[in-house]
Amino acid sequence: WRMSAAARAGAWLFSPSVDLAVFAGSALVSVAFVLAAPWLGVGDGFPAWAFLLFVVCIDVAHVWSTLWRVYLDPEEVRRRAALYLGVPIAAYALGFAAYQASPGTFWRLFAYAALFHFVRQQYGWVALYNRKGRATDFDRRLDAAAVYAATVGPALWWHANLPRPFWWFVEGDFAPLPAVTGPLALGAHFVIMGAWVLRQLHRAWTERSVAVGKCCVVLATWVTWYGGIVLATSDFAFTVTNVVLHGVPYFALLYRYALGRQREGGYGAVGH
Repeated sequence: WRMSAAARAGAWLFSPSVDLAVFAGSALVSVAFVLAAPWLGVGDGFPAWAFLLFVVCIDVAHVWSTLWRVYLDPEEVRRRAALYLGVPIAAYALGFAAYQASPGTFWRLFAYAALFHFVRQQYGWVALYNRKGRATDFDRRLDAAAVYAATVGPALWWHANLPRPFWWFVEGDFAPLPAVTGPLALGAHFVIMGAWVLRQLHRAWTERSVAVGKCCVVLATWVTWYGGIVLATSDFAFTVTNVVLHGVPYFALLYRYALGRQREGGYGAVGH
């Protein structure tokens, strides 16, 4: 069977090759590194080369890429100056106040802010696909539920199974939850993910259309979050699955955005 023209137009966010590379490819690469850990000499710790490759070159780089997206683009800064200048000041003030209360308070606040950011970024990718593909309200809601199930479900299980061999920033940054929370969260997460899979199969059968790129995002999110949190037994496994899918697709988005701004007639602090 063939996909309709509308389905083809909404199936990809960038292009077939780019979407598959940055979403499915990122998940596969992270899983490959985890499986190859024994041959890479990775034990219980987190080696320096892995910290440089995954934390500095991917996670930290994706954070600092905000400079190119916003602060080195005078036109963008002027467009929403209060937001772009006010938020860093407010965040610094909040962080300073939290640390004055206690270092534990600071790191807990920081960890939950980061968790929220990681979850919402995956939701954002799916929202972009649905906007481009003109998804129905039902599919948008189900897709959102699937993303939250794939991320929040394992995260709640993590909270109910502390301590784990890894943590987000520092040991004890997440607040423990009752043990019963874990199986309940995973049970609900499997039900929602199952409903989402059935909906994709139903669309493929009845509508002859599959949003391949969007499905890659949801499934890659589930693989890396469930594998990296529930199945993981090391800091290396958690970190690799955590940051590769998070950072690499954003690089592609930023690059595409920069090209568009360049074509508009100038981009960045020295572009005119």
